[in-house]
Amino acid sequence: MDEKWKTSPQIAKLLKIDRSTVNSIGRKYDLPIKKEGYNKWYYNIEDIKSALARGHLNSTNQRFINPTPTKEFTDFWRLDWDEFIVGADLHVPLINEEIFNNMLKVAESLKIKKFIHAGDFFDQATFSSFDTYQEDLIDWGNEIKSAKATYKILANTFDEVKFFMGSHDLRFWRMLNKAGKATNFNSAFIQAEIPGQDTSRYRYAEVGTEWHLTHPRNVVKINSIPMLRIGAKYQRSIVAGHGHWWGIYRDPSGTHYQVAPGCLTDVRKHAYATLWDTSHDRWTPGFLAVVERNKPILFANDSPWGIYLNERHRIDS
Repeated sequence: MDEKWKTSPQIAKLLKIDRSTVNSIGRKYDLPIKKEGYNKWYYNIEDIKSALARGHLNSTNQRFINPTPTKEFTDFWRLDWDEFIVGADLHVPLINEEIFNNMLKVAESLKIKKFIHAGDFFDQATFSSFDTYQEDLIDWGNEIKSAKATYKILANTFDEVKFFMGSHDLRFWRMLNKAGKATNFNSAFIQAEIPGQDTSRYRYAEVGTEWHLTHPRNVVKINSIPMLRIGAKYQRSIVAGHGHWWGIYRDPSGTHYQVAPGCLTDVRKHAYATLWDTSHDRWTPGFLAVVERNKPILFANDSPWGIYLNERHRIDS
């Protein structure tokens, strides 16, 4: 057999491509093939090289899919912070002033200058598809004013203030989108004149090598199957907003945490949460501080010093 004729596995090894690429080139361009016995198909290596050089098929083994400019969703925040505070579910203007002010006090006492809000900064009940009494709705203009004022307080306390999206933060955008008005996911933040670089359309972020902060699509409790699955997926400590629950638990490996940071909103101000009973757990005001990169301190109004890990982190009343 002429040396320039080789089987598809031989050509694949020589050119560092998949044998299926060789076969697809042969079929596509009807290249001459020599057959000697069962499964002995020989291709002219120069023909294969010529087809590759023309760019019809390249050496990346793309048999079925050609490269396209499709966006990859990989630009979520990866923050290199040593110490920070995580708050969630403010639902402005339905703020729980007591826990919010306690959070500012803790930040000042521990000298923590980084803050990230884990979804549902806005409430946007005006744009909700759920039934709510009209007299209980907050005027959107008043909500915008509250958002601006709240952001100003946070910016005066922390050097960095960041927000990623929650389910409520998207209600305004959905309303505009359904009306045929192209707009940004961050449209509510833009209306409130909150700097765009401080917001992310993602519903999660990572901090350091330990923390995965999320506002998950489904409500999850610590030590539940959904929380275990999220933790197993990322192999990190998980801090999950959205449920308004409070608590901390070690994951099964004993090396990571599952954290529900509580909420910064006031349940007494939410018509849908107080006008009828549900089987949901009680909402608990709270927030999380992380010190020394991986030590969590969980705060609630009825535990004024939080769950501190040593006396250096104690917050005096």
